[in-house]
Amino acid sequence: MDPDAKPVIAKRHKNITKIDAALFPGQELPSGLNAEELCAICGLHQGINNEAKRKKGMWIKYEADPDMRDFENIPLSR
Repeated sequence: MDPDAKPVIAKRHKNITKIDAALFPGQELPSGLNAEELCAICGLHQGINNEAKRKKGMWIKYEADPDMRDFENIPLSR
């Protein structure tokens, strides 16, 4: 693994209009979260235009590192 490698973009999203607490029914979210923080919870980050300015309406989802995934088998017996 190269710690200096650039993140790999999985998908670019345009025109995400509304992400709010309604997307998380039955869950209690920390108070005071703004729209950008809710997008980060969903794995979306605002796109960068020319490495300096954030591009309005552009959201990016990065590719997860498959080596960092963890699985556990839990028996569901009574």
